Amino acid sequence: MPSNMYNLTKEVGTHSKEIQGFENCITWLAFINNSDDTRNTPSEPYFDMAEKDGAVISIHDPYVSEYGSLKISRILKSVSKGPMQ
Repeated sequence: MPSNMYNLTKEVGTHSKEIQGFENCITWLAFINNSDDTRNTPSEPYFDMAEKDGAVISIHDPYVSEYGSLKISRILKSVSKGPMQ
């Protein structure tokens, strides 16, 4: 599924199918709803693929405060742009 979502991001988010510089936000890093359980999260492979290709990824999860070296915000407004701000 992460590969499929990555390909959809490239197709829908950018008409040139280039993802470099594309800004995206991952909400809910944890795999299980309303928990801080990040084991086998499908967000990690998606993040890795997108970041490798130059995308700028922000991560929001109200239950997860840290995950390796990733910066995670508990405040959605701090990682979103546009109508949600």
